[in-house]
Amino acid sequence: MTPAREGQNIFNIPPEVLEQMAEREHVRWCAEREASGWTFKEGAKHPVNKTSPCLVQWDKLDEKTKEYDRVLSKGIPEMLSKLGYTVYKKEKG
Repeated sequence: MTPAREGQNIFNIPPEVLEQMAEREHVRWCAEREASGWTFKEGAKHPVNKTSPCLVQWDKLDEKTKEYDRVLSKGIPEMLSKLGYTVYKKEKG
């Protein structure tokens, strides 16, 4: 990540990297929820009881929720661009 230059394009995340980012975001979200006392329970999310059906491993998560994490992850370069930064792939070497 570096400060953006005038007219610089927003980085497009390759699909395989986007999937990794989405999975890591889900792991981060689960850790944050569990640290706040949330637990897994099938059915609807219940904020008062702090239960959620989404507190599962990525491979057990439904496709709709996975897509939500992908959309969040895909928006990171644009959000950083609005703050004056850009994302780029580091060259090997």
